Amino acid sequence: MRTQRNIAEGSSEGRFQYSKEFRILCIMLAGLLLFAAVAKGFDLASAGLERLHHPWEAVILLAVVAEVFLGVWLLLGVYPILAHRVSILFFAVLAAFSAYELIVGESTCRCFGRLSTSPWMTLLLDGTILIALVVIRPVSQGLCKP
Repeated sequence: MRTQRNIAEGSSEGRFQYSKEFRILCIMLAGLLLFAAVAKGFDLASAGLERLHHPWEAVILLAVVAEVFLGVWLLLGVYPILAHRVSILFFAVLAAFSAYELIVGESTCRCFGRLSTSPWMTLLLDGTILIALVVIRPVSQGLCKP
């Protein structure tokens, strides 16, 4: 019989358990991702759809969709091992984009819509998140059942 905990863990057999630290990290990352998506979405909506003809605006719209998807996924807590791997990949891409903005000399990035942030700050944030994702894993050692 599937319990609420098993459903939340993405397993019908309850083969693994969350580490408390990973669950807290998921909630924090989900909040950050959803905030960024709302901020960028508001920026896009307030500028009008005619701006979507520029290729970068389409990339920003895709980022909004990806952030909402990953944020909701992390909040729901299903398939945590896969979510962990996708999160590492996603934040690595964000870090690479922040590094690119630094290289080309951008003074601000649009990572949080109209909220002006330095590419240095976003690179530092993405790097810190990547370190946290590498250190904090979804499965605590010794909790796996055979």
